[in-house]
Amino acid sequence: MRSPSHPYFKNLHPLFYSNNTKIINKELLDKCTHPIFLTSLYLDDGSLTISYNFNKNSNTVYCHPSIILYTLNFTHSENKTLARHLNKTFKTNFVVSGHPDGHQSLLKLNKASEVELLLGTIKPISKEIPSMEYKTNISKNIELKKDHLRQKYGKNIIIKISSSKRRNEYTQNEIDKIILLKRNKYTDKNIANELGRNY
Repeated sequence: MRSPSHPYFKNLHPLFYSNNTKIINKELLDKCTHPIFLTSLYLDDGSLTISYNFNKNSNTVYCHPSIILYTLNFTHSENKTLARHLNKTFKTNFVVSGHPDGHQSLLKLNKASEVELLLGTIKPISKEIPSMEYKTNISKNIELKKDHLRQKYGKNIIIKISSSKRRNEYTQNEIDKIILLKRNKYTDKNIANELGRNY
């Protein structure tokens, strides 16, 4: 078998590698400002992960999306550089997080609103790649896991995508009830139960 390489790509090699180790080239990174860059990075090295929280009182499974970029080939310092660039260029909020593999750090988006912003930014490009919908469509991703969730929590559960808004929206009635129960020495757990919330 023979795998020829175009001279163009041979010339690019030193921009991406030093002693056959992947590197962040700051000069090159500064030119990566188009959403195609973010789309390529995410669809190649990224993952849409969903964690779950079950509220027995409301029989609801809340699905919490997050995004991980498996940038384990980059050092902690390089990941910080990449996060700063992505956050400044695309208004994301990536944070550097530890991991046992590679150079022991990668990038994460932890809030539903941040995940939705990234997916919205890449949508004009990613919609042309339907095979990647499990990475670009939160609802589709959760749909693939519904049977598993129903086996684990029960057939009649309600499945909802969590959002930062849900956590902040207390009615005036709930606020008044929290104050009253707190004054009557109820524990936080008991107050949550009274409100039908999980915390």
